[in-house]
Amino acid sequence: GEVEIIGSGRHLRARHADGSVFGVRLTADRLTVDGQTMFVGIVMDRRQLGDSRYWLDEFFNLTLELLAVATFDGMFIRLNPAWQTTLGYPMSELMSRPYMDFVHPDYKASTEAVMEQLAKGNQVVSFENQYLAADGSYRMLEWTAKPLLERGIVMASAHDVTRRHIVEAQL
Repeated sequence: GEVEIIGSGRHLRARHADGSVFGVRLTADRLTVDGQTMFVGIVMDRRQLGDSRYWLDEFFNLTLELLAVATFDGMFIRLNPAWQTTLGYPMSELMSRPYMDFVHPDYKASTEAVMEQLAKGNQVVSFENQYLAADGSYRMLEWTAKPLLERGIVMASAHDVTRRHIVEAQL
C-alpha cells in the first residue's frame, strides 16, 4: 500500500495507507555519475531493525544528555539532538568541524590530556571543559568518556553543568 513520510532527517515517521504510524530510518548518499549529482536513499521500517536497536535509537534521540561518538583524530561521527539544543549550532556544523574548535582556550590543554588518556585505553569518569555556543557564550560540560580502541572511537556523554557553576560562584 501507500506510505506517506512525515518529517525530515534520518529518523522519520511514516503513515501507512491504513492510517497506522510507524518509525522509519532514512539512509541516503550523494552520488555523482557523468557529472550529474543524484541522491540514492533507502527507507527502512524500523520495526524490521529489531526492538533493541529501535529503542536504543529512540533513547539516543530523546535524552537531554549530550551523547557523542568521536574519532581519535578529533571529529564527531555521531551526535544526538541535545547538542543542537544545548549549543545552538546546526548539526552539520558540529559534525564538520574538529571538536577542539568548540573548546574554550583555557580548557584545550586539559581536554588534550584527557584525549591522550583515552588513546591509551583508559576510561575517563569525570572531567569538565567549556564549549562555545552559537550565541558566543560558553557552556560548562561535565564528561564521561570510554575509548573503543579496536574501533578507533571514543564514546562520550556530557551534562551541561553551567547553572551549577553559576550558583556555586554566587555562593
